[in-house]
Amino acid sequence: MEVDDNEYYHLTIDTTKWQTIHRFSGSVEYLSDRDELSAEGVRFEWESSHYWYLGDTLGYVIKRGLTNELEYVNYDTIYVTNFSGMEVPTINPASYSNGNGEFNQMFAPVKSMRGDTVTVTVSHQDYYGEWQGVEFYVVLD
Repeated sequence: MEVDDNEYYHLTIDTTKWQTIHRFSGSVEYLSDRDELSAEGVRFEWESSHYWYLGDTLGYVIKRGLTNELEYVNYDTIYVTNFSGMEVPTINPASYSNGNGEFNQMFAPVKSMRGDTVTVTVSHQDYYGEWQGVEFYVVLD
């Protein structure tokens, strides 16, 4: 993502889809005199200022089968319901670093958020058990 003069990141919203998917990536390195300390498996906790609500229908499942001529045919549609009012965050709540200290997280704002500025917070516990975090801003263009 591009960064402006205010150090705000900019993400272009794809208005042809409900959600725009973006991956945040980073790396962590532990510097310590303890040889057994590793950057692998560090848990990162994520928060976003934005979320959205599901309507009554989450989606649908189409049952398909084959005709005697071995052509696919749709013969039933089942709607997945009773999800009305469920809150959906724009970011997953946690991620873990791999053996190289690299971590990733998925961010998925929806098209109705275009024009908003989202506050994203990521934090982890350091070697001493203290929480360390950073906050950054994403403008949804």
